[in-house]
Amino acid sequence: MIKGLWYKWIIVFLVSMVPLVELRGAIPIAEGFHLRPMWLYILIIIIGNMLPVPIIFFFARKVLLWGKDKKYIGLVYFKTKMKKKVLFLAVASLLAFPALALNNSRETSVVKADGKVVVKEVDGQSGLTTESDWTSLEQHALTGEDSGYLQFASIGSNFFIRFHVNDDSYFKSAEKVDFEFTVGGKHEGRQGNLDSWFAPLGANDLGDLIQLDEGYADGAYTMVLGWNLGESAAPSNEISLAFNYHNAGEGDSWGAGKYSHFEGTLVLGSEPAAEPSYVIGAKDIANNLTDADFEGLDKYVLEGEDNGYLQFTMVGTRLYMRFNIEDATNFQSAEKLDFEFTVGGKHEGRQGNLESWFAPIEPNDFGNFVQLNETYADGAYDVILGWDLADAAVQGNVLAMTLHYHNAGEGDSWGSGALSQFVGNLYLLDKQPAVEPSYVIGAKDIANNLTDADFEG
Repeated sequence: MIKGLWYKWIIVFLVSMVPLVELRGAIPIAEGFHLRPMWLYILIIIIGNMLPVPIIFFFARKVLLWGKDKKYIGLVYFKTKMKKKVLFLAVASLLAFPALALNNSRETSVVKADGKVVVKEVDGQSGLTTESDWTSLEQHALTGEDSGYLQFASIGSNFFIRFHVNDDSYFKSAEKVDFEFTVGGKHEGRQGNLDSWFAPLGANDLGDLIQLDEGYADGAYTMVLGWNLGESAAPSNEISLAFNYHNAGEGDSWGAGKYSHFEGTLVLGSEPAAEPSYVIGAKDIANNLTDADFEGLDKYVLEGEDNGYLQFTMVGTRLYMRFNIEDATNFQSAEKLDFEFTVGGKHEGRQGNLESWFAPIEPNDFGNFVQLNETYADGAYDVILGWDLADAAVQGNVLAMTLHYHNAGEGDSWGSGALSQFVGNLYLLDKQPAVEPSYVIGAKDIANNLTDADFEG
C-alpha cells in the first residue's frame, strides 16, 4: 500500500532534482516523511535525479552561444574558454530553476475554475495549526498598497486564517485589521489592531477564537486566527470572506493609512461533495456487535501513513462504525482519534485517545454512545462505536464522515505523530430495499362465502 500524503512525494521528487543534494538529500527526507513502499520512493528519486541531464546536455551550450553578445551571458561565455566550464554554468542555472519554480508555486493562488478558493485540511497539533502546517498551502494575495497574502486551512471542524503583510513602520497599536465572513447561515466579524486586541463587528455566532497568534519579524506582521465552525463545517460549505488591513504611518490614527484587502468565496474540503460512494447495510442484531458481525462487510482503507480501515453497518436505527489500525508502538494514551459526521441535519463529533476517553466536538445531537469497545491485540487497535440515529436513520439519507488518527511515537504528545484519515459520504440503506411484487392476485366474481371448490385452478 502507498503511504504518505501526495505533496510529500512531490517534495521528495523536487529535492532529488537539485544538484549536490540529489539522492543524498532526498532519501533522508523520504524516510523522515515515512513514505512507503521504499522501492517506490527510490524509483521516483532516481527519475527526478536523471530528468535534468538531457536538458543540460542538449541546451546549456546553445544558451551560452546564443547569449555570447548579450551583456551578462556574453561575459560568462568569454570567460568560459574550456568546455568543461560549460558544465559549471549549466549546474548553476539548474540550481536556480527549482528555486524559482518553488517560489512561484507558493505565490500563485490556486483556485477552482469558478474562482472559489479551496480550504485544505492540515495535520495540526491538538486541533490547532503550527507554523509547519502553512509551508505548503497556497498564498492568496491582498489587493491594495501593501504586499501581503492570506492562507486558509482546516482541522476537522476548525477553520483558520493566516494573515501576512509587509510593513516596515511597525506602529502595531495604530494598524487596523477588520474582517467578516459567513458560513452555514452564521456570521463572524472582528476589528482590532496588531496588539492582540479585537472587538466584535456584527454578530459573533461562532464564539471565541480558538487560536490567536501574532508576531512581527523581518519587517512583516503575521497573524493566525481560528474558529470552531461546529455544524457549519460540512464538506463543500462556502465561506464568504472580506478582510481589510490599514497600514498606519507615523502620527496616523487607528484605521488610517494605506489600505489592502481580500474578498472572495472559500469552499471547505479538498473537493466539493460528490455522490455518496459507500453504502451502509443493515444487520438484524439486537445486542452489541462483535468483530464477527463485521465479517464480510466492505473495508474502507484509511489514507495516510498507517495501514487501517473502517467498516459500517446499521441495526435498526443504530449506526455502528468499526475502526481498525496497525500500530506496533501501543502508546494508547497519546494516540488521538477524532471524527465528525452529519446526517439528517444533525451533527456528531468526538475526540479522544485509545483508552476509552472521548470528549465532544459539539454539537453532539445523538447523545451517548450505545456501544464503545476498544481492544489492542497483534499490533493493532480495534474500536467499535455505536449511536442511535433515531429519526435521522432514514433510507437514502447521506452521512458525511471525516475521521483522523494520529499515531504517537515515544515521547510524542497527544495529537502528534503520523496522520491517517478517511473522508467520505455514505448512504443509509434499509435491510431490504423495496422491490416490485412478483405475484398477481386475480379476482373471482362470487357473491357468497368461498368453499374449497372456488379455489380449484
